[in-house]
Amino acid sequence: MFTRKDYMTGTIAHQEYYAQFVTPDVLLMVRSNIGEGAIHNSKDPFFNDIPLGRWDSLSTAMPANACRMVAESNLSTQAPGSKPSLSLSDRVCILKAAAQIIKDEASK
Repeated sequence: MFTRKDYMTGTIAHQEYYAQFVTPDVLLMVRSNIGEGAIHNSKDPFFNDIPLGRWDSLSTAMPANACRMVAESNLSTQAPGSKPSLSLSDRVCILKAAAQIIKDEASK
């Protein structure tokens, strides 16, 4: 697993970093709640033409295993002894990474 430190130092790209936390459950959530139509019709490379409120709302139902993985990865940039944590933006980035995976699958 790549760590947040790997991402912050440029060892790994944004999509690759967050895509590692996309589980089958996350893909299902995005397909069911954002919708493949909205994903495929998006003209923005970061899906910013899909309202942020939709991503934020969906992030509250993020599967625990995906949250745990990114929170543990975040420890690589936190002070020693810190507790694992993740932000709303971490959650949204995982959801948008899932959307990119869905969009990429359709173009194969």
